[in-house]
Amino acid sequence: YVRNTMSNVVKQVAQDILFAEIRSMLSQGSQVQLRVRGRSMRPMLEHERDLVTLEHEPAHCYRRGDIVLASTSDQRWVLHRIVRCDKLKCTLQGDGNVGQQEECQRVDIIGRVVSFQRKTRQFSVDHWIWQIYANVWQTLVYLRRPLLLAYELLHHMSIRISSFK
Repeated sequence: YVRNTMSNVVKQVAQDILFAEIRSMLSQGSQVQLRVRGRSMRPMLEHERDLVTLEHEPAHCYRRGDIVLASTSDQRWVLHRIVRCDKLKCTLQGDGNVGQQEECQRVDIIGRVVSFQRKTRQFSVDHWIWQIYANVWQTLVYLRRPLLLAYELLHHMSIRISSFK
């Protein structure tokens, strides 16, 4: 979906058109901001709550721990974290995914998340706190299932509590 901020009109466009435009804007040096859709990057990024800001980097610059927007080998677009790379391809995994990983070619990564906005606050993913989070979360891959379950329960409780106010 694309929103025209001047007229507040929302229009649905095909994914291939949307991502071609995003790729074009990023390759020209612009930043692109997207609202997070899906739950695969929980708990760091939340569906429909957070906005991410992307920037383009040369393909050889992407590294382990980066959150990237990429077209996977099965032709899906994902916003996931790089778990490993070689010279030609990268393996990606969402923070909220327990075992599922995807592969992409380095050239199919169109941008790296440089910051995210939660409510009115802006956070740089290069800040030391988020770097520690990324490193710790990647080492806890076998504990993700219970940690994500606990996160989900706390998330639902906070929604219920806020609805009683």
